[in-house]
Amino acid sequence: MLPTPFVSRCRFNERDDSWVGRDAWTFTATFSPPDALLSSPCTILTLHGIDTAGTISLNGGSIGNVSNAHRRHTFDITSHLQPGSNVLVIELQPAADYAASQAAAYPYPVPYTRQQGSAGQYNFIRKAASDFGWDWGPALVPAGISGIITLQAAEPSLLVDVGLVQTHLDNGYVSITADAFFLPGPQDESGQLTVLVSGPLRPQSRTVNGSEDVYSQWNATAVVSIAVQDAVDWAAAMVHGTESCSAGSNAANSGSGWSGGYVRRRVEVLIPAPELWWPWDLKPGAQTLYNVTVMYSAQGRNTRQTISR
Repeated sequence: MLPTPFVSRCRFNERDDSWVGRDAWTFTATFSPPDALLSSPCTILTLHGIDTAGTISLNGGSIGNVSNAHRRHTFDITSHLQPGSNVLVIELQPAADYAASQAAAYPYPVPYTRQQGSAGQYNFIRKAASDFGWDWGPALVPAGISGIITLQAAEPSLLVDVGLVQTHLDNGYVSITADAFFLPGPQDESGQLTVLVSGPLRPQSRTVNGSEDVYSQWNATAVVSIAVQDAVDWAAAMVHGTESCSAGSNAANSGSGWSGGYVRRRVEVLIPAPELWWPWDLKPGAQTLYNVTVMYSAQGRNTRQTISR
């Protein structure tokens, strides 16, 4: 256990704890995959949170590099997976060293704010800047696994994330656009994409046929097709130029047919009278929450994938 950085000797424990950020860390896990994964034509390993820069290997073979603590990292490990015991190794280098190397390789110096006890150029790594020191926090520059790790068969396509956009109309209605992101399987497919919204109506809209209809549900369904050739690396498409802190999502394509990208499909639902959020001083009390569920069912499959917000 580390001593509390802000206790004892006027915050000097922060200095004594700084070895954590200067050291390299290795995480190892041993697992045995089920037969369903071993027989799958495409098996996907997803790291939902890695902080920050390092290498990933499985059974002694490299499957890719990571250098971004703010996004998901996805790898095709089909050719690396084996029956029986498998060993996953995550090796993380000191974040401050990685940032310094990126800064040294840049064609010109880039200034940054130096806090008391600052650990270096946090502007050259995709990691929380406060980890390098702030006026309110220590410069420990931690490293580690910050999210779950999943192993999935990408057959059918995997529903991996959902983005929601609100459009407020003049008549008080609100359109909810649900962008569903898929990792496409090795074969083209089609299926039903459904968005379901549930929550309260506005007080003046609750009387329906003389009764109090406080809660309601709204849904919409679209038939979508998902093709491997439609896959796009959305993270790469949204940055300008080359991002040195890439996630390496296609670092280990094993020939399974997965392109390393994502397919986005959209469905919209109209909410006639939602209860809106307001600043706390204009509308005291608890804010109203709505539940949004996005579901995908591939044609010919007796399965349904669900993400809720």
